[in-house]
Amino acid sequence: MVEEADKNGWVMTAVARNKHFNLYTGHAYTLLGIERMNYKGKEVKLVKIRNPHGSEIYKGPWNDNDERWTDALRKQIGAVNKNDGIFYMDYDDFAKPFTEFSICYYDNWKT
Repeated sequence: MVEEADKNGWVMTAVARNKHFNLYTGHAYTLLGIERMNYKGKEVKLVKIRNPHGSEIYKGPWNDNDERWTDALRKQIGAVNKNDGIFYMDYDDFAKPFTEFSICYYDNWKT
């Protein structure tokens, strides 16, 4: 999704306004996209998010160390377990800390 966002010239950001699963409040995060995967026969929608500071502090469901992750699930959506600032959050949990977001479009680096 990062490559897709960059290729199409759009960037999405969200601000965490409510304390939730250890996220910083009043801090902007980059929305990288939504990933869908099959988990135990059901479709799960995860929001792919990046902390611009490059560190991971999210401790909720589907964090990098969540026991639900298997190698096969990670491979389905390209998730990796490393402290790179990228984390996944269940789509339904996303609205709890993130009460507002912005979508920016750019044509090139000058606009």
